[in-house]
Amino acid sequence: MWQTVLNWPWVTIWAAISAIFTAGTACVAGLALARWRKQDELKAKMAFKQAIADYLYGLLLLPDDLSDAEVRKEYYDLIMSLITKFNQCRNTFLYCEDLLDEELEVLAHWNNIYKTHSVFLKGKEDSSVLHNACNSILKIKFVFK
Repeated sequence: MWQTVLNWPWVTIWAAISAIFTAGTACVAGLALARWRKQDELKAKMAFKQAIADYLYGLLLLPDDLSDAEVRKEYYDLIMSLITKFNQCRNTFLYCEDLLDEELEVLAHWNNIYKTHSVFLKGKEDSSVLHNACNSILKIKFVFK
């Protein structure tokens, strides 16, 4: 077999070697793309979890009950900040696309936050549901599992 290969023109030998290395490079590139995708998924989940943590911090700065109009007026800036943090949570959740579809517990708690946020801001419910939902999401290991 080697005798046959050695009788080939050098151009053919170098073309074969080049083809082998090109195939190897394509395999390495494919593995790198798969790893890159996994890293992007982790970044999206981490961004969502960080946004939930920021939202919880914003909740902690507010009183538990916003039913009094004077209280809402006094805490107007913090309420606006909480709305911004909620929008960040919503945006990072959308950024996750279908990555959280298997995380039913996370989805259930996020739905609680999504439904209760505006009700809390109107003063019709206290913040305990939001606190519990945020804390539950932060305790669930769905980023690095």
